Amino acid sequence: TAAPAVQPSTQPAVQPVPVTSLANTSWKLATVEALGASNAPLAGTEITLDFSADGQVSGSAGCNRYNGPYKLEGDKITIGMLATTMMMCAHDVMAQEQGYLKLLQTPGTAAKQGDNLVLTLDDGRTVFTYTPAGAAPAAGAPAAPAAPAAPTASTLSNTNWKLVSVDAFGAST
Repeated sequence: TAAPAVQPSTQPAVQPVPVTSLANTSWKLATVEALGASNAPLAGTEITLDFSADGQVSGSAGCNRYNGPYKLEGDKITIGMLATTMMMCAHDVMAQEQGYLKLLQTPGTAAKQGDNLVLTLDDGRTVFTYTPAGAAPAAGAPAAPAAPAAPTASTLSNTNWKLVSVDAFGAST
């Protein structure tokens, strides 16, 4: 028997709507579209973006935390210089993080598409699509694994540690 013919969707695509405020919202990166390809963040990483009411943005870039100023004027968004923590992660995670933070600091536009936040950056060449924090991953995006449990006093007791390096103020000792 032949498979039934697939009927095209009769529902119109959800068109982006300019954002008027991002204050007190939290987002999780679902996809990045650049150079004609769409990708989800690397498996095991979660990239977040939180906007405060006082003009500050913060989040996780997949390995390190970041924060800095943002300004929304109409649908134009500008994210200023970001400060980050300096943890070292796997090379591919660090490369993803550096690319994300660099692009996040390029002026662009912000819009809502359904429940999602869409930032179009880099003169329209890059599109970040975020889902509300706590929402299920976008279709096709892998689910992030559960975060490892934080160490407790009982798991750290009776252990010995040796300091092997200190990274401070741009120098490693």
